[in-house]
Amino acid sequence: MMKTREEILAYALSFAEVYTECPFRDQNWQLVRLKENKKAFLWIYDRGGYLNLNVKVAPEWREFWRNTYPAVVAGYHQNKMHWNTIILDGTIPEEKRNHYLRIVSQEVKRLSRLVKTMLDLSKIDSGEMKLRLTRFDLSNTVFVTLLSFEKAIEDKKIEIRGLETASSLFVDGDPDMIHQVLYNLLENAVKFTNVEGYIDIRLAETNDRVTVTIKNSGPGIPADEVAMIFDRFYKTDKSRSQDKNGMGLGLYIVRTIIRLHGGEISVSSVENEFCQFEFWLPKKIKDLNSDKGKDSKEPKDSKWSNPLKNDNKQAKTDKKAKKKEDAGSAPEVIEVTDVEIVEKPKDDGAALH
Repeated sequence: MMKTREEILAYALSFAEVYTECPFRDQNWQLVRLKENKKAFLWIYDRGGYLNLNVKVAPEWREFWRNTYPAVVAGYHQNKMHWNTIILDGTIPEEKRNHYLRIVSQEVKRLSRLVKTMLDLSKIDSGEMKLRLTRFDLSNTVFVTLLSFEKAIEDKKIEIRGLETASSLFVDGDPDMIHQVLYNLLENAVKFTNVEGYIDIRLAETNDRVTVTIKNSGPGIPADEVAMIFDRFYKTDKSRSQDKNGMGLGLYIVRTIIRLHGGEISVSSVENEFCQFEFWLPKKIKDLNSDKGKDSKEPKDSKWSNPLKNDNKQAKTDKKAKKKEDAGSAPEVIEVTDVEIVEKPKDDGAALH
């Protein structure tokens, strides 16, 4: 339990890329800021004989906490719409004080995402979003990104389909940007998939391109909103009710990145059934990291091992899937939480994130 200024400050400074300062003549006021943009997310000061904390709060919870506890009031010397002041006078239960400190943690993460999104938008508007091209394995990037949502997938009991037979698919591109594309699409899929629903992920290739399809069960997108889904700042009615922190920029940035690679993305949906995003990328881009005008080549000895394939002994499955595996047939459903990624050799030139 944190009760003193020192304890609270130590907790706030435990987050990455933050710092504290006393910018006012009255050194009683301490601020904790993000290094990247210098935005403050916590104010600590003594007032009226008690330690006070000014913390950012989601608008939908602002009045709830103020009405529940007399010691939670509108932000002192702050924007009353977005800040609450917690007065540590002993009237707030200990578990609720800890809850507010968790809000501090959430706010740090939210502000970091917001800063990155706005920086990306600025680069798009100024034409400064440039590709750092290399040759990388798209299949492995899909698996690594998917594992970022392991806990949420497990909590919602989501079934992952379609990746059992995936194999290496090399493309030219910016691995960081494509990771962002996959992260945004998978984050949306996990967020809007119904409990015990499914996410189906497919990778396919032709002579000159690779295609990624991500389909999830759930509320889908109303037919009259599908055409606007990639517009800047646009959020569907369902998204507005389920995603309070999003700005409606994710899919706009996703499409921009894919088009920078020379590809395209589309969406299809049946309301209350499913939503599906599909994008394609060219396999090769001329002048890749050189002035010689030659196509890039796959790194030697860079074949990636799919952890979901039956012959991979490191892949773990549930009992039913294990019986099918022993019989020589592939399991139809694999839980993401049971996957162990097999890393590619270090010399394949791919970037994992």
